[in-house]
Amino acid sequence: TDPAKIVPLDDDEEVHLESKCEYSTFSFACCKMACMEDVGKVELLVLREGLTTMPASVGYRTKDGTAKAGNDYEPVEGRLYFGAGETEKNIAIKIVDDDTYEEREEFYVELQ
Repeated sequence: TDPAKIVPLDDDEEVHLESKCEYSTFSFACCKMACMEDVGKVELLVLREGLTTMPASVGYRTKDGTAKAGNDYEPVEGRLYFGAGETEKNIAIKIVDDDTYEEREEFYVELQ
């Protein structure tokens, strides 16, 4: 089975939350990831930088590319909540394993 790529919608995409002229910046630890279907799930590390002394959150969601939600991966949408001082959280995405041969496929994960 060929690998499925997991990439952010935009390699340079960052989400900013403003607070007293300072902000937290959220980004993926790596901008592209590949896996085989039989891996079961992948975990994407989200990093928080900047203002970390206060709680903050960032939304996320998967988006189809050539890989389709439900057939190739289980779609996820939610919010990561960071407590004061927390700088790392994971997003887990289940990869669907089937017996059908498929070319390389990709889907995206977006921070909102």
